[in-house]
Amino acid sequence: MIGLVSFCAGQEYCEVMRPCIESIRSYGERHSHPFFFFDDPAITDRPAAWSKIPILLHLMQSRPEIKYFAWIDADAMITNPTFPLRYLTDMLERHFKYVLYCIDTGNNLNSGVGLYKNTLYVRNFLSKVWEYDEYIEHPWWENAAICRAAIDMQDFFSRVMRISNANICNSMIQGRSAWKIGDFVIHFAGLPQAARKTLIPAFATFISEIEAYLPPFDPDRLLLEF
Repeated sequence: MIGLVSFCAGQEYCEVMRPCIESIRSYGERHSHPFFFFDDPAITDRPAAWSKIPILLHLMQSRPEIKYFAWIDADAMITNPTFPLRYLTDMLERHFKYVLYCIDTGNNLNSGVGLYKNTLYVRNFLSKVWEYDEYIEHPWWENAAICRAAIDMQDFFSRVMRISNANICNSMIQGRSAWKIGDFVIHFAGLPQAARKTLIPAFATFISEIEAYLPPFDPDRLLLEF
């Protein structure tokens, strides 16, 4: 079983992100993936982006029946609801990997969309990431800590699948992994809130109108480099 997870805090911010959150909820219903949505800003006294660490640890410990958790940031919208996440989890199994991240436009690991196998090995990794408190106020927050962990924890990162083609599951609005029709997700990371207020509803409308014309899932697109 795959569980979908997201977090959003702040009434105004969450209202802007509502179409993204609803796209995740709808995708979960379509594929029978339970959706765990959190909106309590008191989960941590760190910046909100750090919330994914305690949330994932809590879910892994409290929901052992769920084999994988797919974290999807609240500013990421599912734009191809026909894409099967199970294809990626099957690939993780075949290659004996525990976590999946994409490489973003800055050539860094991006944790805005990630897959995590529910194992003690992964829980220990997340706990170690939490200990990088020198990154609490870093502009990339927990993502910076994960990038640092990739250097410090090479044994664990030998079990992390790093996808160089982010169009597979973490497309951005621009850059080398710019979104295109058929991509699973568009991630509005790094954009000013004013731009998100315009782009998010526009994409939600566009996707609803073209969904019937989306190309069928093609596993040949997922020739991964990691």
